[in-house]
Amino acid sequence: MYNQLSPMTVNIKSSNPVIEICSIQLNKDQQNRTLKISAIGQAPNSGWEKPRLKLRDSKRPPYDGIYEFDFFARGPELNSKGSMDSVIAIFKWENYPSDLRGIRVFAESNSMLMML
Repeated sequence: MYNQLSPMTVNIKSSNPVIEICSIQLNKDQQNRTLKISAIGQAPNSGWEKPRLKLRDSKRPPYDGIYEFDFFARGPELNSKGSMDSVIAIFKWENYPSDLRGIRVFAESNSMLMML
């Protein structure tokens, strides 16, 4: 079942890790077997777009049921200056694994765990 997962892919070459993960929210729809993962993070400045959560590749399911994601966004074409800016990524996971117990999201400077 694990190999049948088909999460959204991210072009890593054009995206960079978000600086910091600030919060995670999980909404589970058991009737439709869908999990909505919402993450809020901080980008180093304004102009960041296309925030994404990417499921980390693994050859087998995690032994503890905690699935890991990386939080990426596309930086501005030109170096913009200014204060940090919030970015929000949403990942809808249909037919999530039955052994799922939690989600850990990684940013450049930290990570955050949210249990179901």
